[in-house]
Amino acid sequence: MVFWIVMAAGFIAMFLVMLAVRKIYEIPVWKTAVMDVVLIAAGYAGAKLMYLVENGELVQKGSSGVSLFGSVFLCPAVMALLALVLKLKVSSVLDMIAPAECVILSLLKVRCFIDGCCAGRVLFTTAAGKPVIFPSQTVECAVFIVIMAALLAVIKKRENLRGLIHPIFWVIYGFLRFFLTLLREFPGYTFGIPNGCLWSVIIFMGGILWIWLVLRKRNAAAAA
Repeated sequence: MVFWIVMAAGFIAMFLVMLAVRKIYEIPVWKTAVMDVVLIAAGYAGAKLMYLVENGELVQKGSSGVSLFGSVFLCPAVMALLALVLKLKVSSVLDMIAPAECVILSLLKVRCFIDGCCAGRVLFTTAAGKPVIFPSQTVECAVFIVIMAALLAVIKKRENLRGLIHPIFWVIYGFLRFFLTLLREFPGYTFGIPNGCLWSVIIFMGGILWIWLVLRKRNAAAAA
């Protein structure tokens, strides 16, 4: 019950985040509301699907049953399709949802905190024998909020970077999540490295490639 109350509050928070920049992209309020509904659904569905891929089941005792990487992968794909349905510019929609996605990721970390999963690693043991654990859920939640604020500032102040906000988000998320993963429990390994690190590298490199493709397209258009 507590988690769904938090999700409801997050739904409102995401809407407010997108409202803060919707005029820049000339997107009506009603379409922003539709984007909010679809985004939170896609974010949660992606997190559940990725968990299923990684663990072979949707629910596991002692776990939140979600994997944030699924949200990061699925949201832009679903929202790009929605942009076509709503007859909106895809790059504008993806720009708008990037800071809002950070809200989803923060909410999912709240679920991790509630369920007691995704805990941090033991950093050291005190003289009294008490282990000091890295506050993984809290730190990651705070990191997402900081990323959200930074993306909103870039949208408002750096017009030349509009259209690149989502791949920039991927680069930042992939980079930070790689190192944050090293400070938390490792639920599984692929090719000898934690799953989280592998997905982080893929997202980081995907963001770099995405930025390169957008800039290449811009340069080609400018030269035409």
